[in-house]
Formats: sequence, C-alpha cells, structure tokens
Amino acid sequence: MKKVFYFVLSFLLGVGACIVAGTNFSYAAGDNKDYLISPTFASETGYQSKYNIEEDEVFATFTPTSANGVLAGASIKPKSSATDNSFDKTYLTKAPGVEISAEKSLFITLFFNGKEFHNLKIVASDGTNSIIWNISKNVIASEVNSNTSTSRIRYGWVTVELPASQNITITSLQFVYASDSSDDGISYSQMYFYAPYVADKQNDNIAFSQKQKYYNYSVKFANYDYVNDKLGIFSASDLFEYCYIGDVNYLASPTDDYYFILSVTNNSTATTVSHTLKIGTFDFQYTFNEIANYEISVSLYDSLGTGLWVVSRSYNINEFVALYLSQGLPDMQKGQTFSFDINISSLLIGAHDLTAVSTNSKVASAEVKDGKLYVSANGRGSCDITIKITGKKGTSEEQTYSSTYRVFVSEKNEVNWWLMGGVAIFLIVAGVVVYTIMVRRRMIRGKYPKY
Repeated sequence: MKKVFYFVLSFLLGVGACIVAGTNFSYAAGDNKDYLISPTFASETGYQSKYNIEEDEVFATFTPTSANGVLAGASIKPKSSATDNSFDKTYLTKAPGVEISAEKSLFITLFFNGKEFHNLKIVASDGTNSIIWNISKNVIASEVNSNTSTSRIRYGWVTVELPASQNITITSLQFVYASDSSDDGISYSQMYFYAPYVADKQNDNIAFSQKQKYYNYSVKFANYDYVNDKLGIFSASDLFEYCYIGDVNYLASPTDDYYFILSVTNNSTATTVSHTLKIGTFDFQYTFNEIANYEISVSLYDSLGTGLWVVSRSYNINEFVALYLSQGLPDMQKGQTFSFDINISSLLIGAHDLTAVSTNSKVASAEVKDGKLYVSANGRGSCDITIKITGKKGTSEEQTYSSTYRVFVSEKNEVNWWLMGGVAIFLIVAGVVVYTIMVRRRMIRGKYPKY
C-alpha cells in the first residue's frame, strides 16, 4: 500500500515538476536589466533613506533560487499595521532614476505566502507623470495556483511583467495591496518582492513570465555508483543545499509543521527502506549492497500527513573494479613470458601492496615488477592469475581488491590432432566427390557411370 501511495504522490507532484521545469531565475551580471532597487541593496550604506526601506522589511535569507542556488541579496516584505496584511507603501529607486519607454517593461518578482489575496496596484512615477498597473486578486490566485485533474501545483516566487505605456524616468515605486472590502475572518497572504528592474518588453499586456515551486528545496544527491557505497544523513544540511517551505528557510528555522520522508528503493527487488526526518531526527544510513537500479526520493509532508512535494533521482549501482587488465590474458605457449599494464582506478586512495598470485605455478607463474604484471608459461594446462591491491575508496575503510583472469598454456609446437583429423576428413570427402564427378563425365578410362 505504501508503494502505491508513493507512486501516486510521485505522479501528481511529478507532473507539476514538469510544469515548472525551466523556471529558474537568472540575475547574472551584464544581462539586459536596469535595477530600480539592486538585489544587494542591503549592503549599501544608508539604504534605509536611499530607498525608503525599513530595516524590519529586509529579508536577507529569503530570495528566489536559480540553477546555481539561492540568489544573492535580499527580498523586501512591505510593512503592514493592518490585521489583513494590506499596505500602501512607496519606495524610492536608485538615483537619478531608471528610464522606461514604450519598448520596455517593468519586471518584479513577487511572493505570496498564503491562499487568500488582495488586489495589487503598482505605480511607477517620476514625481509628475506615472504609469499604473492593476492586478486583481483573482488573477493572482489563478497564477499562483495551478490545479488540474492530474496535478496540484502551488507556486512561490513569480515574476510579473508590467509593460510601459509611456516614457518616464522612474524615481519611485508604489505598492497598494488591499481589497475593496476585507473579510476579518480571512487570513490574507503577506507579499514580498525582489529586485524590480526594467528590461526589453516581452509582452504587450501584464504577464507572469517565470514561476518557482512554493516548496522549493534542492537535495544534495551525492554520486553513488558502486556496491557498498554508503548514504549517510545526520542533519538537514547533509540533505539540502537549500530548503524553503513557503517563506520559511527550513535550514535556518526548522519547524514541526512539516516533515520529510527519505526513501531508498531497490527497483530490482521492489523493496523500499524509508525514514521519517523531523527536527532532531536526521539520522539515516543506507548501504547499496548489490548490483541494481536504485531510486532515492525526498518527500515533504505537512503535520497532517498530506504529501506536498517530492524530489527523486535514480542510480545504477555496479561492482567497483579497483584494478584490471585491458585485454585479459592471451593463450600462451610453454616458455613464453608476457608483460601487461595494470590499470588502477583513480577512485582508489592510498593504493599499495600491488601483488599477483597464480593458482598453479607449474602451469604459469605471475609477479608484479615496476607496476606491470609479468606472466611466465611453465607447462601445459590452465590456471587463474589474480592481481591484488590494497586501498580506500572514498570514506570507506581500507580493504584489498582483486581481479582474476584465466590463462591457457600449451606445449611449444604441439601438434593439434583435432585440426589434423579435421583436415584429413576434409581431404577424403573432397577426393570422393572429385572421383565421382570424373566418373560421371567419363574422364577415367574404363570407368563408366551406372544408370
């Protein structure tokens, strides 16, 4: 039953993962963006008066993420004294202002931490002229939530494009987040914004161009390749590069409102080992003990046990080969001695005691000299040659690894009676066939075919 649940959860949330694929935000230096408020504004001297940003509006640990991790700088959560989280706040832009034209748009990345929304009005002004954009609460709800018959997605950071209708130099940016009539019984979302900038217009109408997951965590999927590789999770920082549950930075402020389940599935045997990870219980170890395909998944649940998001990765586990011969051992004749290069894995740490042994030195003897294997053929027969080395792979304990090859030895210039017999039979059969043809064609005097 548990596997069916994991399958359904993976399907529902996996479909959502496809929807949000490719929505990483990028704010690389040198791209076509002119910031009204720099992402790193909090590091500027006097940013409070420069931008009219209060200190308790700054959230340095909560920004969008990209393929390279959490973006630099800080986000801004406009301060509200109202119980419904509504506000009307005007911020100043970098001096002397940022020019916008009808060929450009204002881009702002927004985050809403709840399920109910106010209407949002954004006003860009130069002190005399202004451009006004209105986004209704219904539009916000439809853009933040994407529910279909096969998926249920709640988005987090979303970038909205606000196309300009005239040319102005923006010196202030006003946000009005309120409803015509608020319901005191409703818990309205708080709003954050990050790094507003002007760039080339992409759409003629207001458009939500980029979106990220509401539950946004990056799992440290290490490389597991070989039998006896070990997975060990002893803290949240061992498991996550970053972990945001809504606007909560789980690594900085873990909460009992959520928990994770880490599962390792051996797909060859259809067996799963799972461990619940809550605050203070990040203690899980697993050894990949056989050649198989494995899947590691990290699923997020709320305190009621509702599955919210899952991230997974598949691994093909093979036997670790510490040392090997490129072509194996060829057949040899008595009296011959061959040398072979020994290939040693680059993953082997502190390798030493490279040796070789034969199961029958009367047939063939083996030794290692200057890092090469020398095999001498001593008598007819077959035996196994084993090369060995001692070392460590990764953090595992030191051990001795080996590879074994079979060698066949024949007497020098030994007659191959099987080959001789085969040739004799072939010649006899060929002679009979030729004789019969010559008789049938009357090519032998006194011999005639019988009819």
